[in-house]
Amino acid sequence: MTKLFMKESHTMNVGEVLSGVALRPCTLRVLAGRVWITREGDIHDHWLSAGERLSIRPDQLIVVEADGATSQVDIACVNNRGALTAIMRRFGGALRQPFHPVTGGAA
Repeated sequence: MTKLFMKESHTMNVGEVLSGVALRPCTLRVLAGRVWITREGDIHDHWLSAGERLSIRPDQLIVVEADGATSQVDIACVNNRGALTAIMRRFGGALRQPFHPVTGGAA
């Protein structure tokens, strides 16, 4: 059994199994072949063919098995660090602006 999410693309021979837990939200996309997928907490199993996708929640165990022929899957995960960097740039720029004290008030 190979650990899933250690790399972005996996090629699996018939009957080969990948399993793992995503640390972030991910999308599994089948590039070639057909795969069987079961997800922890999901009462339904999923059969995906080339071109189809399935969302994976963080901390959700999934098992993927190649069915009938060599299959290739790609896993793309949300990069939270990029979102945090964008937020910091936006607010960091505002914080670097000159300080303008409020004037006026009681005389």
